[in-house]
Formats: sequence, structure tokens, C-alpha cells
Amino acid sequence: MVSLSLAVLPGQGGYLILAMGGLDHKIHIYCGDKAGKFIKACELKGHSDWIRSLDFSLPVMMDGERHNLFLVSSSQDRTIRIWKMTSEAAASGSSLQLRKETIEMTSYIEGPLFVAGSTSYQVSLESLLVGHEDWVYSVEWQPPTLLTGDEAHQPMSILSASMDKMMMIWRPEKTTGLWIDSVTVGELSHSALGFYGGLWQPDGRSILAHGYGGSFHMWRDVGLDSENWQPQIVPSGHFAPVSDLTWARSGQYLLSVSHDQTTRIFAPWRNQVNPGDMIYWREIARPQIHGHDLNCVTFIQGSGNHRFVSGADEKVSRVFEAPLSFLKTLQQATLLKPDISEDFDNVQVLGANMSALGLSQKPIYTHGVKESSISNSNDGPDSMETIPDAVPTVFTEPPVEDQLAWNTLWPESHKLYGHGNELFSICCDYEGKLVASSCKVLALHVFLC
Repeated sequence: MVSLSLAVLPGQGGYLILAMGGLDHKIHIYCGDKAGKFIKACELKGHSDWIRSLDFSLPVMMDGERHNLFLVSSSQDRTIRIWKMTSEAAASGSSLQLRKETIEMTSYIEGPLFVAGSTSYQVSLESLLVGHEDWVYSVEWQPPTLLTGDEAHQPMSILSASMDKMMMIWRPEKTTGLWIDSVTVGELSHSALGFYGGLWQPDGRSILAHGYGGSFHMWRDVGLDSENWQPQIVPSGHFAPVSDLTWARSGQYLLSVSHDQTTRIFAPWRNQVNPGDMIYWREIARPQIHGHDLNCVTFIQGSGNHRFVSGADEKVSRVFEAPLSFLKTLQQATLLKPDISEDFDNVQVLGANMSALGLSQKPIYTHGVKESSISNSNDGPDSMETIPDAVPTVFTEPPVEDQLAWNTLWPESHKLYGHGNELFSICCDYEGKLVASSCKVLALHVFLC
């Protein structure tokens, strides 16, 4: 079994219901008492692939009584199903026996039917939700809101998270009652591999997704009269062992490399409105996203001392230089004026871009972006002159995950060749003018004097 969910059946008996989904494409329903003894009640069929997530709602009030329980399920068949469980009036001893005898026939006509104690429950498919383009890993009902005392209201909202890098909020339309995706949020980065799960904030105003790369993605409804879901700042960092780190030569930020194949920059971000507020360390850039595990890094002398060399499980060292977008973002983070050596007008590289299957990060020039934007404004949609997909951005607040992976790359300026095996360590002299590197070797050399 891959997923399960537990709830209390509506009624006076206090019976429990357990739903389990797995690799056989079926949802197995078990009923049990408070003593923990469960018996199989029925099976729900409909999904055509593994069932990834299940979640029961609270009993929903209809016609003045809480007789309805909803179960939502998601699958690798890219669909979401909502199952409705309706309790019927209690039966006497003789009529209950007759009711049990008709269960098998009723299950073929109206849907599965099972008995818990003296109450029977009819299961029917309430709705089939289609909208995701990849496996739906997670579904969850919006948390209930407390009314008075022990009374709680179950909002009819479902959050789904999928490998298509999208989260959706599903609600029934007020006029027709049809379930539709009323809110859709997600990521556009090519480096993201989709969402493994989604979670509501208890008040229902924020939603959080987590992905393969150890990343969090959060949106919050900031609207007043209507919904307006905006991305929020969340903690970020490496999701594999950190192999090396070094301070910038100016001491303004920290650079780290990891076996997660990324290079990341962390710096203290000051509040522009209230500079005296507490300072928080944030990830402000991801200058290198590689295809090999990164093993070592060091800063060397460069324009404004923002130049580093990194080594990975390959035979070449790569040199990167800070683009204009990073220099201005760093100025926003530290609230300091740039050094004399950091003349922004002399920096012609705005940022970097990299193809999905490439290892080299090619520069994006400031004049190239300007010419491209002018060309796009004059030419039609078939023009060959287009702005690069990942346009570098100057951030006035800490970037979110999608921006870090897409808009903060540094251009690669040089490659240093010479080693015959994978690089292991790298360092530079005090002045930052000489670089020494070593690689993995099987031979041992002993020098005698």
C-alpha cells in the first residue's frame, strides 16, 4: 500500500473507516470499532494506475444533518476522484439482514454499499477532476474551521500537487455544483522536477509544496476583495552533502558547492524600510547549476573581486564572473554603495543562460537584451530575435526558488584544462592571482631530495 486515510463514520456508532490505496489501482475500504478491529467493507475501482494519496473530509452537513463523508483520491493516471459516502437510516434486526442480502446487487447498480453496526453507507463517485498533465502525488481537503465549541465547518476545497510543477485548488461552482480548478500556481524553471506533495496552512490562506530538489514553494492569498495568490519567501539550501565553501574576498557573502550539482550564495539581507531590524541570512543567487557533482571552489581576483573557480567530477575547472544583475542585487541586500572598482557602467554582462542539456552558462549582454527588446517591439511574432528565456533580474527582496534556479546564473568566462581525471580540490594564493588544483589519481608519487 502506498497511501491511507482514517476517519470517523457519520452516525451514532462511532465506527472508524480506513481507506488504503496501492499498486493494484483499487481503494480498499475497511471498517472498525474503537477497539481497533477492522474488517474489509468494499473496494472502490476507477483509477487506472497507482493510487498516490487519499484524504477524508469531515462529515458534511446536507439537509440539516451530517450524513455525508467525502474521500478524495489521486493517482498516477493524472486524475483526481471524489467519492461520496452517504449514511442511511438505521435498520431493525430483520430489515438489516435483508439489507445485507441486497448489498451485492446494489453495488453493481448504484455503487459499493457496506454496513457498519446498524447503519449502511452508500458509496458513489461524486466527481472526476482532470487538469494535471503528470502524476498527481498529493491531494488534501482544506482544514476545517472551528465555529463554536466542538462544532467545525468543512470547506469544500481540495489542494492537489503534481509532477507537472503545478498545484491546484478545486472547488464546486456555486451555480452548477461542478468541481473546477479555481486556483492554479506553479513553477516554470527547467531545473524543477515537479512537486511531491502539497499542504494547507491551518487557516487556509497559504499553501506549501515540496519538490525533489529539497525545495519549498509557498504561495499566500494576499487579496482583499478577490483571491490573489503570490509566491512567498521560504528557507532554501543544499539537498546533498556540501563539499566546499569559501568567503567572498570582500567578506560580503558566502559561496558553497555541493553534490546536489549547484553553487549557492548566501548573504545577510537587510530590511530597506527599517535597516535596524533583525538581519536574516538568505540564499540570494545560484550562480552555477551543473550536470556533475561539485567538489571544490575558490575565489580569485576579478572585477570587484567577484570571480570564482569551481571543480566538479570532470577534468576541467570553470571560471565564473559576477554579472551586473548580481552586483545590483548584492547592493540591495547589503544596503551599501558599490566599491570604486565596481563601476556598473563597465559591466556589460547582465546575466547568463543555459540550455536544458548544456553544461556551459553563456553570457547575456546588456546591449543584446536592449536590441532584442526593440526588435521584438517592431517585428511580428515570427521574428528570430527574441529575448532569452531566462532574463536576469535585479531583486529588491530575497528571490524565491523559481527565481533562484532561473534568473541568477553567472556567465562562464574560461575553462582551465590539464587534468586527466576528476577534480578533487582547488585553491588560490593570497592575492587571488594563482590557482592550484588536484585531481583523483591511482598512482602514488614520492619525491626525495
